[in-house]
Amino acid sequence: MKIPPTVGLVIPYYLGDDFIEGCLASIQASEYPVKTVYLADNSPEPYAGVNAQGIARLPLPAGIGFGRACNAGLAKALADGHDYLMILNQDAVLAPDTISHLVEAMEDCLLATAAAPLSYDLSLQHISEKTYHHYVAPITGLATDLERGDLKLSYPVDYTQINGACVIFRATGMVDKPWFDPVFKQYGEDTELFQRLLYEYNTPLLVVPRARIGHQHSNFSAKGERADWIAAQVRTGMLICWLKDPRRSWGGSLLKAFIVALHTQWITVRAGNGHRLPTFWRRDIQLLGQLAEIRRRRESNYLYQFVQDMIKKDTTGQ
Repeated sequence: MKIPPTVGLVIPYYLGDDFIEGCLASIQASEYPVKTVYLADNSPEPYAGVNAQGIARLPLPAGIGFGRACNAGLAKALADGHDYLMILNQDAVLAPDTISHLVEAMEDCLLATAAAPLSYDLSLQHISEKTYHHYVAPITGLATDLERGDLKLSYPVDYTQINGACVIFRATGMVDKPWFDPVFKQYGEDTELFQRLLYEYNTPLLVVPRARIGHQHSNFSAKGERADWIAAQVRTGMLICWLKDPRRSWGGSLLKAFIVALHTQWITVRAGNGHRLPTFWRRDIQLLGQLAEIRRRRESNYLYQFVQDMIKKDTTGQ
């Protein structure tokens, strides 16, 4: 009898007291066993439930961000010998059969390196209009199949069509590849990683529609200064993704990023949010100072070593 593949699950944790209990409860209710939950804790207020059974808390420097926290957790899960490595947002919950469907899809498509579920609201029954627009409608055939209730096991997708709130990775497919680039503080790091996997390493990305998560998507409803901050973060992340696009030369990437920078300013003004432009400009100036380093990180061997060094620093202080 074949032994089921093991799954190590990483939760990047930051001030998540309002969400984490529901997230952990959904993991405990999973039909597919999760051997270890790695809580990558970069919160200024450490998680109080550290002694919960099956949770390995990884204390990290406060505020290092989503990507670096994930990297530390994934490295630990990889070192512990799991067959699949999974990340799950602290504000997301799993359906009981989600991991089973993800593992089944990955076992069916051995070339794939990463797969993601569909994202629903917390009831696991409804897909929001924005989520549908971003993660269902663009995927060839999925919307029609979802409406008919006749779903394929998985659907190949572009790098912008996979939601980073929950992703499963094949350990053997990622062991020699750089994880999340620490140049991102928040927003864009998952998109850039998927972009590299698809276009630099030519490995398929999958969406598995029978696998479901419930996700707060609290940023979709943010208002005021919070919404302004998110808009600036997302825009900077988008520009870095274009600068690191492996399909383009460095010159082509610079040109594309410049065009996107101008276009996002135009649509921001048209949307009545011109007050955000000074923040955009300050961040663009900061980004100009990072161009030389971003160019170096387009080279996979350099990025791999940089990521490994950062993981060591974050986990050991050395």
